[in-house]
Amino acid sequence: MKKLLLLIICTAFMQALSAAELVSLTSTDGRTIMATIDNFTPRDNQLTVRINGQGSRVKFGLDRLDKASQQIVADWYEVYSVIKSVTIRSERIPAKNKKNRIFEIELSSAAEKDIENVRIDYVVPIKRNLMKESEKSTPKAIKYEKVVEETIIKGSIKVGTITARSKRNVYSDEIEATAIQSIPQGKGKDPKEVTNKHSIKGILLKVYIDDKLIREYESQNGVKELIEKYSQD
Repeated sequence: MKKLLLLIICTAFMQALSAAELVSLTSTDGRTIMATIDNFTPRDNQLTVRINGQGSRVKFGLDRLDKASQQIVADWYEVYSVIKSVTIRSERIPAKNKKNRIFEIELSSAAEKDIENVRIDYVVPIKRNLMKESEKSTPKAIKYEKVVEETIIKGSIKVGTITARSKRNVYSDEIEATAIQSIPQGKGKDPKEVTNKHSIKGILLKVYIDDKLIREYESQNGVKELIEKYSQD
């Protein structure tokens, strides 16, 4: 069995991003907003939304909404509360000259019945350090300089069924955190091996049930923005 060195990179309760669906909510005094619902806690009757699905979260009491909007929230809660929380951990896997990472993902369901056809799609932003031949190289002396490549890694996990009111742990694929690169040294010389360390910047999860997006989770604030930035580079 592989030995896993656990490195918790985030808090036990992860930052939840709202699902992509915008809804129209109207207050008791007739004001209407378009928002994505981020969370609802029946215990204290508090609703958390993002106006237009963007920016900071806004929290207020459900009783500030009219009856029709309260029903929208109730319908949302019935569907989206099946995934009560998500915990994400990063684990180092010692290997030959490598320290790859995997992400352990714990899903906690509050549903009273089994939830079937659960899938997680994930995206990992990563900075790869590489050695590239310098313009200052000559035929007799090859020179190299460090370059940084910003990129993303995508993957998918078929979770399957989560039994009623239970937890389920699944794992991402291994992500390369270090890599050995062979550097040519010129004619008649043996190549040199260097170890490049990569910087894994977190993970963004999209949880689906029957191919319907339920929620998004990021391991820490800013991961989604990094993914958008690295995708454009």
